[in-house]
Amino acid sequence: MNSVIFILLGIQVLYGSGLPTYDDYNRQPQAEAALNASLAKLNSFLRGPNLYGVTRSFLKASIPLGRDSYLLVIQFDVCETSCRKNSGKHPDECDFKFGRYARSSRCTSIVHISGQEINRVTVDCSFSGDSSSESMSSSSEEMVSMGRGRSNRRPGMQHSLGNGMSPALRPNHQPNISDSQKWE
Repeated sequence: MNSVIFILLGIQVLYGSGLPTYDDYNRQPQAEAALNASLAKLNSFLRGPNLYGVTRSFLKASIPLGRDSYLLVIQFDVCETSCRKNSGKHPDECDFKFGRYARSSRCTSIVHISGQEINRVTVDCSFSGDSSSESMSSSSEEMVSMGRGRSNRRPGMQHSLGNGMSPALRPNHQPNISDSQKWE
């Protein structure tokens, strides 16, 4: 009897420990595709010459909507890179900008996936910066300063990022960035 209680207690501890479950591993390719779609949407809607790259990300929630249909909620941080939008490069290939005018943001993305296809992408971001910084989200709790300790290169030396914002690089769309087109 005591051994059964200890086994159940051990299973409960492992279940609540934050260790990844089978479902988390099963969603990994879709989460990666959802993050890439979110970053592409963000880069397409932001004004300014440079791409933004992801500095960190994590899957906040996976919400089933039906058979083979679910929402992924992803939180990720972005920083401006030194690559131009018209360079044809993927942001992962670019160095991060650093200094006074480097912009960064914390973003939350909600991605609807049906089967293996991304149907809808919504991205909310709040850009850090000077007192006149603008938010792409209506939520004030997402206003997070991201201006310290990001790497200039993956993996590379640590550089301190400034948190100023160039007026020429402010986003041209204030509300949510959403798209009902299908991404392939």
